[in-house]
Amino acid sequence: MSGEKSGKNFLLKVDVGGGTYETLGGLQSKSYSLSADGIDVTNHESNQDQTFLDQAGVLSMSVSGSGVHNGNANLNTVEDACLNQSLTSFQLIDDSGRTYTADMKVTSFERTGDHSGAQTYSVSLDSSGGVTVS
Repeated sequence: MSGEKSGKNFLLKVDVGGGTYETLGGLQSKSYSLSADGIDVTNHESNQDQTFLDQAGVLSMSVSGSGVHNGNANLNTVEDACLNQSLTSFQLIDDSGRTYTADMKVTSFERTGDHSGAQTYSVSLDSSGGVTVS
């Protein structure tokens, strides 16, 4: 099908210092969701229809990914951000060329390893502050 998109073109990058972003290595699956919680201004004059305040509310972004640990040092940057509970800037680039940039909190970081298999990891991120789209 001509409308299908390749997941390999979906990149997650972490700020490794000084505004330099490097790809988080070994990722095999990535996903993101945008949430725009509105401000409900429904009242008795709304004719029993829910009404939201235009262009107002809370915009947030959640990102998750998992992959194979390939020795990429950027993974340590993410783990350190989780341990220190610090906000870190991330970029998510989709295959349409859109880049989402936000300070994010690492809400979950996990590494697993089977005796006879590759070490894997998973990460979950939630935005803090604004999400810039370019």
